[in-house]
Amino acid sequence: MVQVARTLDQHSPFETGWDSPTPPRMSSSFLRCGDVIDLADVTRLLREEWNGAQPRLLLAAMISRLLPDLIGNRFRVAMLRCAGVSIGHGTVIGGGVRIVGAGRSQDRLHIGERGWINAGCYFDVSARIDVGDDVAIGQQVLFLTQSHEVAGSSRRAGALTTAPIIVGNGCWIGARSVILPGVTVGAGAIVAAGAVVTADVPANALAGGVPARVIRALGGEAESGDQP
Repeated sequence: MVQVARTLDQHSPFETGWDSPTPPRMSSSFLRCGDVIDLADVTRLLREEWNGAQPRLLLAAMISRLLPDLIGNRFRVAMLRCAGVSIGHGTVIGGGVRIVGAGRSQDRLHIGERGWINAGCYFDVSARIDVGDDVAIGQQVLFLTQSHEVAGSSRRAGALTTAPIIVGNGCWIGARSVILPGVTVGAGAIVAAGAVVTADVPANALAGGVPARVIRALGGEAESGDQP
């Protein structure tokens, strides 16, 4: 028996295991200060905390973030491919990215060909994320595939929900925008910098704002002087 700073609840702290594609949910009971537990409980806690960790993905992400931005762009892609992420030919990544989700999260991220992903992007792959070909993604874009149901006033964040994200071919996703669960960004669309996208964006449309709304339709030809 050993004394530790916190002790385990009699049940797992997670209602869903990390080996499941469904995100874990914390139970209402946590470890408490000063209680005594045995080593079997410590082992169980460590197993629950680290179950589903993907060493190759963790290593690839760590090395990617250690490199200076815009250095080793193709090397980052090679490392993530080795970790199991599907990335098409000609796509480069200009800085460290985070890929987060339960179980084999790398299996739920697909990035197409000839794309550009800038530094600091965050991919929550609790559900699948599909990014098409020829897509440009600005700095620090958040792709979030999980949220909560709205519960009662005592705890508004209710049960976890997940929904996939699709980004069509040729899109431009502006810096620090947020793409929320279940959103499809149509082919050729632009999401303006800082937008929070809560609903689908039609193909060949410019969307921006909080929450994002369609600002105007885009033609098929290049337009000079515009920035999202």
